[in-house]
Amino acid sequence: MKKTNTIIASSILVAAMAFSSCVPAKTEADDVTESINPTEVTALASPETNNTESADLPDSTECIETSGEKVLLIDNGTLGESEFDYSYDITKTIIETVDESKVGTEKTIEFMGKQYKLLYERTRYGVLLSIKVDDYKIVEAEGEYADEIGYIDLLPDGTIYSIIANPIFSIDIQSCKSGEDVRALVEESLKDEIDFSKYEHYSIVEPDEEAAFYFYSISWNNSIDNITLCDSAAVMVDTEGGIRGIRMKDRVDFGYDTLPDDLSLDDYLPQIESKLKKIYGDAFVDYEVKSSFVGNIDGNLCIICDVDADYNDKQNEKTYDQIELAVFINQ
Repeated sequence: MKKTNTIIASSILVAAMAFSSCVPAKTEADDVTESINPTEVTALASPETNNTESADLPDSTECIETSGEKVLLIDNGTLGESEFDYSYDITKTIIETVDESKVGTEKTIEFMGKQYKLLYERTRYGVLLSIKVDDYKIVEAEGEYADEIGYIDLLPDGTIYSIIANPIFSIDIQSCKSGEDVRALVEESLKDEIDFSKYEHYSIVEPDEEAAFYFYSISWNNSIDNITLCDSAAVMVDTEGGIRGIRMKDRVDFGYDTLPDDLSLDDYLPQIESKLKKIYGDAFVDYEVKSSFVGNIDGNLCIICDVDADYNDKQNEKTYDQIELAVFINQ
């Protein structure tokens, strides 16, 4: 596959490695396939991210009311002030629980030749992608103990979904002249863990000292008709060459094998517009889909869209909302 390089000239990436979304919410600060947030290293696998694993999947019916709807309105907490009383179809995108049978459980796992002793902390479920992960705190690495060594998230089969450590390992970037050179070293060093050749696109956010941004945040993904696929990868590298965070979504089965080859957002625009007219009524004016990715809600594939919706306020002046919708595929 031919790779296309998108170097984002942005100092900060929003939406730290959260696994409930896959693409940028908006313009230059887009989280292009869930790159890692370099400003809060511990957020890669901390309580603010989204993970889950227990004996059974969480009961997502507590936060999803489909009612036969083909397009769902998602409460993602980003809506601004509005004159409308929204009735959300999805009221929670992350379900966090604690599996009491695992509390106090320790286990040892190896990654890149290093052993980590882990302690179970919590279980999370990402509603928009149906991802289930257990969150473990690293309490020992290579015989060293520390309060903030890092976290490892494990999938139900015990494989690593994401890891943050200080650092996981290091690469020699002293001779690197650009983010492209760093990316090449990362791909070479992680080739036995991640098959980078399968990705069509990659994104690089380079360090920016003026913005106190001291990391290379690199991500890889594929897309269909500009709709991002979430079986992606992301790596964070500090300016000394330390690999601080890795997320391997390619280890998750999102059910993409059933995606139509001719998937196109255009085919679903009438349904999206119909939903917006239902939300805003006669005040609705127009809309623009800013970004989209293929999600999986309760085993049903869908296109998750960030939308700018224009409407007329009570003074009949044009304004807009930034909302998130899920439109089910082939329904």
